[in-house]
Amino acid sequence: MSSEKIIAIIQDNPHVFDRKIVEQLSLSSRAVEKQIAQLKATGRLQRIGPANVGYREVQE
Repeated sequence: MSSEKIIAIIQDNPHVFDRKIVEQLSLSSRAVEKQIAQLKATGRLQRIGPANVGYREVQE
């Protein structure tokens, strides 16, 4: 499942950019955006700080 792979990538590097996730998973940027939005909506992922210097935190 793509969302679990995204979670694993973010756990390895919370500062990872979306484009790196796209490259690693060979998905479209829109598919990654949708998966990240869904993870945020369900509370599994939280953004800490601003976009350019912040990071993502995985909620268990």
